[in-house]
Amino acid sequence: PSKTWTYRQATLFDLPAIAALMQKSYGGAPGAPEFSITWLKKQLAKHPSFDVQNLWVAVDRQQNIVASAGLWDQSSFRRTVASGYTRAMKTTVRAMAFFGLLWKLPPVPKEGQALSYTFMRWPAAELENAEALGALTRFLVSRVRKEGKHQFLSVGFNEFDPLQDSLVGITKIKESIQVFSHWVKASESYQKVAGLPVQRRFV
Repeated sequence: PSKTWTYRQATLFDLPAIAALMQKSYGGAPGAPEFSITWLKKQLAKHPSFDVQNLWVAVDRQQNIVASAGLWDQSSFRRTVASGYTRAMKTTVRAMAFFGLLWKLPPVPKEGQALSYTFMRWPAAELENAEALGALTRFLVSRVRKEGKHQFLSVGFNEFDPLQDSLVGITKIKESIQVFSHWVKASESYQKVAGLPVQRRFV
């Protein structure tokens, strides 16, 4: 990670700055809520697997928070089980097992066992600070690697989100994920987004 910024866990005192950063980053995008301190506190109180201690920030020399993201391990309530491997996946698993010995990765799950992975939730930065978000991502990847509990760190961006450029230069496996709207077609919320052109959305 770049030494241009410092990286630390967020505290309750950081919530106003994080909410403001999320508003600057995604405010007004289709699917985005009104990012307020009240909204943020409500989200952090939904489940003990993700609270303020799971949030991380990148701070500049003036002590301004310029990027933020959370690490979310959903293993306490979610299981993704590899029920059957294709031939290509079996080869990948063998390669992971081999490199796991070199990099001290957790044991690769056998068929029928759950993968061990964590999510980078709510990655946020203003576009001019996308590099800071990339540095924070590198910091979190290093942290996850040192802890040695997960095989993967997953982060998702809408395909029209310019913040995905923050991942340039990071070794990654690109995966396409379809997102389905929770809005009923007859609802007012759906009508607001139905006629919009394809563009960056908050997911």
